[in-house]
Order: sequence, then structure tokens, then C-alpha cells
Amino acid sequence: MKKTLLVLAVLIMLNRVTNANLFDNFEDGDLTNNPTWSVTNPNIGAHSIVSDPFRSNNTSLQAIGTMTAHRCFVTPANTLTTGFYFEVEYAVSPFADEFNFILGLHGQNDSILETMIASTAPNSGHTGWLVAQNPSGGPEWIQQDPDYPQIPSQPLGEWWKIIFWNEPTTEIIAGEIRRVNDNSLVWSRTLSFPSISSNEYIKGVTLEIESTDLQYLDNVYLVPEPATLLLLGLGAAIARKRRR
Repeated sequence: MKKTLLVLAVLIMLNRVTNANLFDNFEDGDLTNNPTWSVTNPNIGAHSIVSDPFRSNNTSLQAIGTMTAHRCFVTPANTLTTGFYFEVEYAVSPFADEFNFILGLHGQNDSILETMIASTAPNSGHTGWLVAQNPSGGPEWIQQDPDYPQIPSQPLGEWWKIIFWNEPTTEIIAGEIRRVNDNSLVWSRTLSFPSISSNEYIKGVTLEIESTDLQYLDNVYLVPEPATLLLLGLGAAIARKRRR
């Protein structure tokens, strides 16, 4: 049974990579190919591809912004919002006082979903997790998501995986944050975005880093979800069969 589940996990990972509309683990050492990332504000902050400070034999994107502005990375995409699955890994220097990361999934004209992972105050020990559509600034983030969770932990010196997916038959978007090292759940959210059209496409992905403390990004995926759901269904069927 354990061997079957291990094979299933490998199949799911291979499915995500081979069917990904967007996949980048930054192992090629730059931002110029497969996919191509553009830095829209090169005068803000800095970035480089570095050896992963928390995992051996791995590289990641290291970036800083300023205390008031984000360094922004943009890449094109072409994935239907119906049934999409997105994940990105995020970590912060263990010596950081403040951090701020914004992920954006954008349509033809407006953002489909934006999420902010940020320290709630210097050395607070908490992480705010906000979600909005087309926020124009800090007050609008709060206005759109007034009950956002303040998570009683932070990604200091460890990788968190930020995940969003759309339930194909509903207007619900689910979100999770998990620790990469053991896949334990940090927090989860369920969101409703009625304004998302079933035939709308995610046309671009933005990754934005604010603060002068070092922050890291890795393993960016954007895939159609139904194929993964089929594999998960197959796994459940196998498990039921084994129990009989």
C-alpha cells in the first residue's frame, strides 16, 4: 500500500510538471528562459539566483525590495481559471525583521486573484495572509479582506508552500499554506470570487518582494487541475480496493 501511494505521489508530481502551463525551479540559473521573467521596476531592490540557504543541492530566487516598494517579476501564462492549480514556495531569512510577498494571477485586463504574505509588525512572530482583487493600496487590501488571518508563525528559515486552486464546478477558490519539509498545514482558506468568469484565462503571473530583508522563491507551478484530480481519484479507488 505504501509503495502504491508513493508511486501515486510521483505520478502527481510528474503530471504537474509535464502538464504545467508555467513551471520554474530556477535551476537554469537565470530568469531569461523557460519561462522568461521580466523585472518591471529594475530600480527597486535587487535579485539573484543563489544556492538554497535551507536545502542542499538546490537553487532559488533571492530578492529584496525597499521598505516602501516591491521588486516585481512578471511572466506570461495561458490557463483557464476554471480548475486551475497554482503553487509557489516562499522562505525568509531567519534574521529578517520584516517581510512582504505578493503573488498575483492576472487576466487580460485585471487581476483575478492577489495574495499578500507579510509580517504583521517588526519581530511580531505573526504572518498576515490577505487575498484581494485589484487592490490599489494597503487600505483596500484590508477593506476587501477585513477578517484576514494572522498566522501565529512565520516562514523564517523555512520554506512555506502557498497553494491556490479552483473547484471546477463552483466559484470557490481554496487556498493553503503548508510547510515544505513535512507538508504540515500552516493555514487554509476558502474564498468566493463570483466575478471570475468560467471562460476567463490567467494571462500572467507576478511575484513581488518588498522589504530590505532577504526573501526567497522557488518551484512555481501553474497547471490545469482536472488531470491531478483524476490521479487523486485513482489513488482513492486503489486504496478502497486494497481495504476490501
